[in-house]
Amino acid sequence: MTAEWVEVYAFEESIKIVCSLKITTVVFETDNASLVNRVKN
Repeated sequence: MTAEWVEVYAFEESIKIVCSLKITTVVFETDNASLVNRVKN
């Protein structure tokens, strides 16, 4: 597994946790341009 896929996996898990805690507003930060582009599109 590449570092990029590890970051994607961690992002997905973070979203699951946020949803399970019923948090309505959250800000995610990353310096991974590829991940940002995947989320935006």
